[in-house]
Amino acid sequence: MGFKSTIIVVDDILRSRELYEHVLECEVDGDFGIYNVGFKGGLALYRKTMFSELIGNDNIITKAHNLAVYFEFEDISEKEKKVEDLNLEFVHKTQEQPWGQRVFRFYDYDGHIVEVAEIMTTVFKRLHESGLSHQEIARKTGYTETAIKDEIRRLNSKYEKRKEICIMIIPTIHFPGTCNEAITFYEEVFNITEKTVALYRDAPPNSGMTITDEILDHVMHSCITICGTKFNCSDSQKDVFPGNMLLFNVFMKSEDEVCMAFEKLEINGKVIVALGPQFFSRMYGSVVDRFGIQWQLIA
Repeated sequence: MGFKSTIIVVDDILRSRELYEHVLECEVDGDFGIYNVGFKGGLALYRKTMFSELIGNDNIITKAHNLAVYFEFEDISEKEKKVEDLNLEFVHKTQEQPWGQRVFRFYDYDGHIVEVAEIMTTVFKRLHESGLSHQEIARKTGYTETAIKDEIRRLNSKYEKRKEICIMIIPTIHFPGTCNEAITFYEEVFNITEKTVALYRDAPPNSGMTITDEILDHVMHSCITICGTKFNCSDSQKDVFPGNMLLFNVFMKSEDEVCMAFEKLEINGKVIVALGPQFFSRMYGSVVDRFGIQWQLIA
């Protein structure tokens, strides 16, 4: 098959996954819990302690400055703000490259350089709106005039459509300590194509959760895929019973969108968890709406 992916080694899989999945919009392709996770496009995260054992060497250096993970987005200003809010160190903030593309670079939690750049279509549109002709843009960027015209036309058409605020909605099922048993049962009934399980004993020290010895081996979070649909499952620390076990996780693109949706859902509803940052999310809140449906909003 040949090349499959590039592996970067990290201290904390959950923290790094949050950055790459929810800030840099990587789509998970293979999920192995707290040990490693793979993303579509050929990037994988490996837990440092495991990787050291695999290679027989614990000399894992940081800030080697010989590799960068490269991303492109239409608008990089929002990404730069999110990186700043996470207090990550910048190599440099947004700068324009000689070919007109705007780029910023920063170190992730483990010292890997991440490069975030405008897609070239955005560059074409910005340069065109600044007064440059298609011919001048072609000379500056190295692209053909035909490609520049086609991309500007496509981007203008895309901007006319309503911007989606949600990344995805995932049904979530809470169990009263029987989550592992339920997953095993569903494996027998359906062809589960993906499964990841993290127990309460795997929670980071700063999780803010009260974890007793009785629930150490209960499921804190799991994700299974049945017939192409993802489900989140966990053992709840609150009372659950048939009828209140199902809720919906809504993954949104920004904290502001979470707040706006939450404010609407809580009208004549009931707040379960007030809005605020959590160890797994920049912004999170849980609310039962006026129709009795529970929602967990996540950014």
